[in-house]
Amino acid sequence: VHTHDGYAFNIESNAVDFAVASAILHENEPVRFLKEIRRIMKPKATLLIIDWRKDSLRAGPPMEERLDPAEVKAFLSKSKLKAVKTVILNSRYFAVVAKKA
Repeated sequence: VHTHDGYAFNIESNAVDFAVASAILHENEPVRFLKEIRRIMKPKATLLIIDWRKDSLRAGPPMEERLDPAEVKAFLSKSKLKAVKTVILNSRYFAVVAKKA
């Protein structure tokens, strides 16, 4: 679900059990974006973030735009979401699983 500014989803608060942000977090103001995702998540809901690895030289966004798992965890913390697992998926992507506190 994407709106004109990307930070105001047309979904009621506390509505979703599971959310996915795939290859998009590096394109946004991460904390602002994550706070909006948190708003729509039910208590104890899960968020899966998949994004480009900084050490991948293959296709994808410019290196200076990419995030690493530690940066994503810090953004999650500032958004009152808790990272529970980090996985290197392959040579291009990593994933972070988070929960609404």
